Amino acid sequence: MGGFVRPEEPKLTIREGLESSLSAMECTIWSPFSEVPGKSMQLSLGLTETKAGILKDLARRFRFGRAAGGSESWNGNWARSDSPIFTFQVWCFRFAARAGIDSLFQPSECMGEPGRSFKRAILKLSGEALREPGSTDNISPEIVGRIASEISSAMSSGVELGIVVGGGNFWRGAAASARGMDRATADYVGMLATVMNALALQAALEEKGVMCIVQSAIEMQNVAEAFIRRKATRHLDHGRVVIFAAGTGSPFFSTDTTAALRASEMNADVILKATMVDGVYTADPKKDPDATRYQKVTFHECITQRLEVMDSTAFSLCMDNDVPIIVFDLGEPGNIERALRGEELGTIVEAE
Repeated sequence: MGGFVRPEEPKLTIREGLESSLSAMECTIWSPFSEVPGKSMQLSLGLTETKAGILKDLARRFRFGRAAGGSESWNGNWARSDSPIFTFQVWCFRFAARAGIDSLFQPSECMGEPGRSFKRAILKLSGEALREPGSTDNISPEIVGRIASEISSAMSSGVELGIVVGGGNFWRGAAASARGMDRATADYVGMLATVMNALALQAALEEKGVMCIVQSAIEMQNVAEAFIRRKATRHLDHGRVVIFAAGTGSPFFSTDTTAALRASEMNADVILKATMVDGVYTADPKKDPDATRYQKVTFHECITQRLEVMDSTAFSLCMDNDVPIIVFDLGEPGNIERALRGEELGTIVEAE
C-alpha cells in the first residue's frame, strides 16, 4: 500500500491494457476519500491468474460482497477510510464489461444486520443531544465524539444514513417569539443554529473515517452543499452519511417535521428519533410515576392523545407516507449503534 498522498483529483491508472494482458495486470486506484482531509490513499494491486481469480481477488481485497462464481462472502464496511467504495465498484463493473464477464458481483446476503427490517434510515438528534447535561458548552466535543463513534461502528452493517439535527442547544425560535421577536425571524436564527451543529457532527464523523456530507436548506456554499434531493439520494446510495441542516428552509416548521419530510423524500424505511427517554409513555414519566411505556403505538393514537414525541405536522407526514418511527433513549451508551443495527429497543410508532 502506498503512502497517504492527497491527489488533486481521484484517479485511476492501469498498466498493461486489458486488451493486451489480463494477467500480470497492475492498477492503481485513488480512494474517493479526497473529501476527507488527510484520508486519501493510494492502493496498488498486482493481479494475476485467470479472470475468475482476478474477480475473487478483487472481492477479497475490497470486500464488496460475493464474487460471481465464488462460495465465500465478504461483508465489509462501506464507510471505512481504507475502502474505495463506489468509485472502485464502478470501475470493477466497467472492467467486467470489457473483459466479457457477465456478472462481477452479486449482492451480499445482507446489506445490513440479520433480521433488520430497514436499509435506509433518518436519525433525528436534538440540539441538546450534543451538549453534556449541566455543561455551559453549546456543543460538548466529548458527546459529539461518542455519537460519531457509535454511528461509525454501525456503518459497517451497511445502513444508509441521513441525519437531521436540531438547534435547541443554541436557540429556540418559539421561545424567542414568545418574548416578542418576529416568529419567522426567530425560526431563521434557529435554522442557522442547526447548521453549526451539523458542521460539528460532520467534523466528528470525518475524524472517525466516515464520509459525510452536509446539505443545507438555506444556501451557504462555503460550508455546505445546497439541499438537492437527487444529489442527496445519490450520496446515500454511495454509502455517505448526509446531514440535513437548516431545517426545511422555511419558518414555522420544526426539525421533527424536517426529519419526516427528508425521510419521505429520501424514501427512508424508518426514522430513528433519539430522545432523553427510552420510548413513548402514556404520560410524562418524570411527572407521573404510573406512566407506562408503549412497545408499539399508532400515529393516530399519538395525535389524538397528544403524546409529546413529535409535533402533529411531523406525525401526519409520517402517517401519510407510511414512515415508521422508532423512539429510543440517546442517554444510554451504545443505543445509537443498536438502533442503526436494528436491535429491538424503545417504542415503534407506526400506521394502524
